[in-house]
Amino acid sequence: MPHVFNRFGFLATAPVWLARIAFKMGLYGDHKKFDYSYQLFDKEISSHQKSLDLNTKRDYIDGYLTEMDVRQRKDPNSNFNMKRLQANCRTFFGAGSVTIRTITEWMLLFAVRYSEHQKRIHSEIDSVVGRDRSPCYADRLHMPFTQAFINEVFRLKT
Repeated sequence: MPHVFNRFGFLATAPVWLARIAFKMGLYGDHKKFDYSYQLFDKEISSHQKSLDLNTKRDYIDGYLTEMDVRQRKDPNSNFNMKRLQANCRTFFGAGSVTIRTITEWMLLFAVRYSEHQKRIHSEIDSVVGRDRSPCYADRLHMPFTQAFINEVFRLKT
């Protein structure tokens, strides 16, 4: 699937007219895979809309939907809209999927190489998140060592 997102990354950031021309010319093969990836993002956004709690932001999509609600009350023509959210998801999560995978691989390699850090991160996550729930974005504020480890990997590998 990463090869689909590689192509998708270019097309997600390109103007719609350019993406259509690329498909018509056969440069990117079957558009069904491209359509499938669009459907994945639309399904995820729809799921977030249904379960949205304005007081709890689980991730980027929740944060965007919450901010969109605030801004559209003030200005119905705000740039915070569904079309922009879909484009952002395609760009960040589609185009960046290889980058995210690569950084995750490096984090795992560093954790294996520095087992004492791995143990400390594991302990920190257990004490903050526990084993009864999934972590949330706000948890990062209470896990300074884990956050520092992630930042250091980013610094070394970018």
